[in-house]
Amino acid sequence: MIKTRLFASLALCFSSLTTLADDDTSWLYKPEPLALEVIDSYLELHTGPGRGYPVFNVVEQGDHIDVLTRRPDWYEVRTQDNKVGWVKAAQLGRTLQASGEPADLPSVGYGNYSVNRWRIGMSAGSFSAEELADAETFSASLSYHPWSFLGGELEAGKFYGDEARGSQIAFNFVFEPFPLFDATAGFRLSPALIYGLGKTDFQVQPRQIVGDLESADHSLIGARLNYYLGRNFIMRGEYRTLTLDTDDQEEFDTWLLGFTTFF
Repeated sequence: MIKTRLFASLALCFSSLTTLADDDTSWLYKPEPLALEVIDSYLELHTGPGRGYPVFNVVEQGDHIDVLTRRPDWYEVRTQDNKVGWVKAAQLGRTLQASGEPADLPSVGYGNYSVNRWRIGMSAGSFSAEELADAETFSASLSYHPWSFLGGELEAGKFYGDEARGSQIAFNFVFEPFPLFDATAGFRLSPALIYGLGKTDFQVQPRQIVGDLESADHSLIGARLNYYLGRNFIMRGEYRTLTLDTDDQEEFDTWLLGFTTFF
């Protein structure tokens, strides 16, 4: 008799829980949706989490979406007109939070946000070669990256020393082979290689270079190490070798520290 009542009670409890699970899922934990603004030209919505699923809707620039759930490299989102679809994680790197900061989501790398963005930067450093060993240099740059791994950079600056003063302008190619590091995985460092061509003008020059040289073309090659403080702010350290196009092909080494931000 007691066993019969016990089984009946357990059956009643199981039946109640089953009914609750079928009719009401409010007791389940659901994270709050994350609202984002699309800043790219458009955002493609797929019917499922994979490239094999067709695109059924396009979210335009300036529209808002809510991030609902996540699969590896894909996110389920809801549009302003309540359409629900899946977006590649890389595309969500081109969205903004309500605070104006880039989307901070797992599997969305830093480089995703920088694609097709203008970058501005400033740097300061000094020459280490004998003829310009006391000269300090300051520069500003404007760059554009049509791809996450490659961009072009226009740079202008001045250098000051006891024996040499002048200005420089150059166009540099920046090759960043590993730009998609993810902060959630703990990676914030990204190396880059630089090659550039430009012109150096001297207002005051050391006698060791050439007697009356006022300007000369130059080429440069260098290595840069970027440290991502955030998805749109980078601290960078750089080592360059600059070669003046003179009869003696004078070379000068430079160390630089600076920062870059996107807009």
